[in-house]
Amino acid sequence: MALLVVTGPPCSGRSTHAAAIERYLSERLGTSELESVVVVRDDDVHASRSVYDKSRARAAYLSSVRRAVSPTRVVIADGGAGTHIKGFRYELCLDELLLRFEEPRPEMRWHRPLFVVATTLADGQPDTAPLPLEDIHAALTQAKAPAPVAVTAPRHMTADNHLEVVDRVTHQVVGALNDAREFAGNGKITLAMPPGFPPPAIEISLDKALPPPARLQTLRRQFVRLYADKAPDATSAAAREWQIARTFADWLSGSLA
Repeated sequence: MALLVVTGPPCSGRSTHAAAIERYLSERLGTSELESVVVVRDDDVHASRSVYDKSRARAAYLSSVRRAVSPTRVVIADGGAGTHIKGFRYELCLDELLLRFEEPRPEMRWHRPLFVVATTLADGQPDTAPLPLEDIHAALTQAKAPAPVAVTAPRHMTADNHLEVVDRVTHQVVGALNDAREFAGNGKITLAMPPGFPPPAIEISLDKALPPPARLQTLRRQFVRLYADKAPDATSAAAREWQIARTFADWLSGSLA
């Protein structure tokens, strides 16, 4: 299975690039195990443009992509609905849409490999840099999916009260973070965990100020949902608590980067 997401603001040449990539990959089908190429466009999304709730348009586009996915097919997601969903409510106001475009970041693991193609205007006509077609083909046919991080790696529970422990320990970490709020943004800080918390000390790297407490609680609940059925490898209760706190601190550090 190979999925290529093409994203960009209006008039950036997104669909033109997607069509060029489709032609190139179709010509190279005999060089790999992939047998076909399909492009999922906005026209494939069965949601009215008057839909105010963006979640409906996103769900429709996601369903179209999922239906197209196959072990022997390249799927090119060329959709404002799915890759730039905020555009539906601002379709008639392109300046507003451009401001709301969320540019992919190569440092994020699920945005790699990232291929950026710049489009400029020359004498009123779009001027686009050459597409890195060979690199795109290699990424789709040879690259391996990123290995799962610790928080999403499959593990089996080993304690009946695992969820309760995760909830309690993450509360303690967030509380210690809020207590150390004035030190955030200065690199690595040591959290003052409650008395009796197993050593060694829990440290977290923060290169910018902490978000509001409500945002930290939202991230905490997200982690709890992800980690609810993944028990630590440690055998003792104290070691399990420390490992949960350490994993949560690392996860928070990445989420707040």
